[in-house]
Parts: sequence; structure tokens; C-alpha cells
Amino acid sequence: MPLDAVPFDLAGTWALEAAIASISKAPVIGEVRSVSRGRLLVTITADGQGWRQHQEVCTFGMEGGSVLARTTLPPAWVMAMPPRSYAVTLSADAEGWVYDADTGLELIGYDGSRGPLPSRGDEPHVVDADGDGHPGATVLIEVPGFGVGQIYVANRGHSRLVGRAVSADRIEGNIVMVEMAQATLGASHKMFDFTPVTRPDPRRSTFAMWRVDADTSCSAL
Repeated sequence: MPLDAVPFDLAGTWALEAAIASISKAPVIGEVRSVSRGRLLVTITADGQGWRQHQEVCTFGMEGGSVLARTTLPPAWVMAMPPRSYAVTLSADAEGWVYDADTGLELIGYDGSRGPLPSRGDEPHVVDADGDGHPGATVLIEVPGFGVGQIYVANRGHSRLVGRAVSADRIEGNIVMVEMAQATLGASHKMFDFTPVTRPDPRRSTFAMWRVDADTSCSAL
């Protein structure tokens, strides 16, 4: 749709809060419901007949767990998530304006140009994404009576942001997980060396965007 047919301009600086919910089943630990929650700094620019959205991850963490274990993401995980750019569209329907952004494929812990999602840490296309000397990216898991262990993972994800323009300055909607896959490449203890069966939880996967000042930095979010 031509930009001049839309009653407002998306171009500008935005804050984006995203929550990606999932349900995992793993040996010993059982079912785990968790939410990966992040704050991102977004710049939207006009691009011919549409817009492009440029994002930088400012904060990212994991909430939830089970009575037997709790997982957390170290700060270095954020450093493993590079800036990204993708197309954004607005389309009209009977209720207003639909926002749709395909964020594309995101790989953490391996080089997708050299092979598929790896299963072990010694495969040649595995990379040390967070620079801690271990394969893939490190997740911390805390088990009562045991302490904190490390799990080294590779992650493959593809998501879409689908929502509505609530106003010219706010967009809300759901995160549609086109693909969600993770493999455990190794662990600090054999009791953690397994790959859980994970599926997305669409009902709890949401996002919200709101305009912020042009000079806003990640530290302000």
C-alpha cells in the first residue's frame, strides 16, 4: 500500500517490548513454562512503498521455570543477538490498521551457512556465541540442593510480529513463532545434558511498541 494512503507515518524511534512464551518437557525436571522477555530499541524508516524496521536488543531475560529448576540467561546472551533489519507493512481492514513484520531467521550458537542446527558441541559449524569458551551460548540452570549448572545451546528461531496500530504512537499484538528449535550441545554436568521438547505458547506470546524520543538510548529502556 502506498505510504500516502496511511493516515500516519511509522517512521521514527520506538521502544519494543516482546514476550515469547514456551512450554518445555525434560527428564527429571518435568514441564517448564517460561517466558523470554526483551526490551528493544527500534528505528523505522520509509522504504519505497513501505517501511523497514531496525532493531537493537537492549535487555533480554527468561522468567519462569518449575519447582525443580529455574533457568536464566547471562548478560552475555544479549551480546550474542546482533542488530537486525526487516520489512514492515500496514494494511487496512474493517477494524483499522494491521501491522505485520517478519523478523526473519535468527541463529544463535552456530553458523547456518555451514550446516543445520547442530546436535553436539564439536560439530565444525558451532560457534562460541557469547565468548565464554564453551560451544554455542550458555544458559544457567539452578536446581535446589545442587546449585547452578551450565547448559550450552544452539538456537534457531523465526518469528512474526502481527498486531494493530492502537494509535499513531502505539502498536500491540502477538508474536507468531514460525519456527522454534533448540539443541543442547553440552553441559557442565551430565544431568543437564539433554535437549528438552519445546513448543511455543501463542496465547502468552505478545508484543507492544510505543514511540520514544529520537535520542533515546538502550540504557533508557
